[in-house]
Amino acid sequence: MAEVKRKKSSGGADIPGFKAWSFSRLGDWERCPKAAKYKHLDKLVVSDKMSPALERGSRIHKEAEQYLNGELRTLPESLKYFKDEYADLRKKKAVAEGQWAFDAGLQPVEWFSPFTWVRMIVDAHTVNSRS
Repeated sequence: MAEVKRKKSSGGADIPGFKAWSFSRLGDWERCPKAAKYKHLDKLVVSDKMSPALERGSRIHKEAEQYLNGELRTLPESLKYFKDEYADLRKKKAVAEGQWAFDAGLQPVEWFSPFTWVRMIVDAHTVNSRS
């Protein structure tokens, strides 16, 4: 199993490497390795307050998921500019919020497998049948 090498913070404190990554974890680590350690390894809550923009984005994201899952019958106003795309996704029976996990060799594994190297949640995807 691959493991990210241990890094040193600017203050010289040792920060253990992550065994599994996601896009958000990588972004957090690139911004500040120490903050990423506190958030993802130590599970410390830095702040649970969301900015208005983040709240709006989270609401729209949830509406898109609910629409694709059939929980909302009509397209929300927030998604009106993507009417054709969402119609196509519904026609193709798109799966919302698919959870994908892979090992270091990019082979599919269970979400919490000890071999999981990267995890991702895909907003929407379709499955093409093979002939």
